[in-house]
Amino acid sequence: MLFRSGRFLFSRLLLLISFISGISFCLSQSLQIKNMEQFYLSNKLRVVLLHEKNYPLVRMRIVIFTGEASSFSGMEGLATLTARCFFKGSASFPEEHLFRLLSYQGCKISVEVKEEKTTFSVTIPKENFERFLIILEDLLLRNTFPENALNEERNALIRELRNRKDNPPHYTFAFFYKNLFQKSPYTKIFFTEESLRKITSHYNLAFLKRYYIPNNSAFIIQGDFEVNNLKSLLEKRFAKWVEKRLFYPYIPPLSPPKTNIISILNSPLSEDYFLMGYLFRTSSIEERANILLFNEILGGSEFSRLTLKLKETLGYCRYIGSGVQFLKNDGFLFVAGHCKSEKIREIISNILTEIKNLKEKRIEEKELKSSKDYLIGEIAVRISDPEILLSSLEEALLYNFSLDYLDKLIKGIENCTSENILIIANKYFKMDSNFIVITGRKVHIVDSLSKDFEKIEIYNRINYSWEKEKGERNN
Repeated sequence: MLFRSGRFLFSRLLLLISFISGISFCLSQSLQIKNMEQFYLSNKLRVVLLHEKNYPLVRMRIVIFTGEASSFSGMEGLATLTARCFFKGSASFPEEHLFRLLSYQGCKISVEVKEEKTTFSVTIPKENFERFLIILEDLLLRNTFPENALNEERNALIRELRNRKDNPPHYTFAFFYKNLFQKSPYTKIFFTEESLRKITSHYNLAFLKRYYIPNNSAFIIQGDFEVNNLKSLLEKRFAKWVEKRLFYPYIPPLSPPKTNIISILNSPLSEDYFLMGYLFRTSSIEERANILLFNEILGGSEFSRLTLKLKETLGYCRYIGSGVQFLKNDGFLFVAGHCKSEKIREIISNILTEIKNLKEKRIEEKELKSSKDYLIGEIAVRISDPEILLSSLEEALLYNFSLDYLDKLIKGIENCTSENILIIANKYFKMDSNFIVITGRKVHIVDSLSKDFEKIEIYNRINYSWEKEKGERNN
């Protein structure tokens, strides 16, 4: 998972994670597309086809249901480096020719690696699609991971890591995420220079052979194809790409902290960054819908409670909002902000008050309806983007939901009542199990919060790591 630097990085971070939940809505709308079909090849590869008649291009998502959580121990970054080097060379298409060949074919490729999946997004003229499949088969079966390309990509990743090390939004989120998930393999998304330097072509190939297999993958294809013709083409081309036994890392069950924890990253900043979050585990479609609506009411948009009060009315925050991230085994709701240092106590207090209100008071029908309308209105905007449509299909496949899941999700949002919000708030969001990270000057933060919280931990930066101060503050 990579983060860009820039003036608005923190708000982009929130929007990026919130977008994950928004993606789900798009797929529900996609069910209304009558030209979508799915099938399996004999090697257990799942294929989803969106038939677009007279469409001159092919949009393809090659999805591997493995991400950084599966990187080998001590080699965090292996999933990312493997993906970034995947299209660099194979036995039949050596490095010096492959880039030129793909360029001549008009092929555009991008890659994204998350905790639990790797995605290659491909756009190519239809007349070159079959030739692209020949290349893809060779890369899957006879990839060479050329040493020159591996070194170039490793050095590029290291430069990106170094550029982010002094970025407060990045290291605030990294600290929050690592401590929220503790020993979970999910934390491997924050790899290091040291772990990257251990990776050789041998390990890239071992990772590919273990996880880049048809029964752990899916093709999502948008173009002018008939199902039988496409299936015949793929069966012929990938006959030698065979299913294997899967090995997934163990994801331990996580539980929220038993008391509120404040972690202060002592930094000489004029304004504070903060993140606070709750862990939860849910598999119910209805509960997912209710959590998404809870998030929208709390701080999911510019019209939500926290934004209107703490940014627009009181002016305490330069930016504030909430978001939800669903993972396969766990999920978390978070509130993030960029705020005035002298107002941090009031801000944390107001956030907890709003959550308490949602746990104790029935939301008025007018506010509930406007929140539903806003979420559903986002669908119409997002569904018009083909890339978002394909991304949303990935999410459904990752969570092993049938395609009608998304219809049910929308219906869950539409049918959610004030009582449902009370139930979900009391089930998952406790007043005494917050994990809160604040980056700023410790002297201001400790004095401000010491009367309200039992446990405050202070961390000082030594080189690029955070070391806990001796003498934990228990009030």
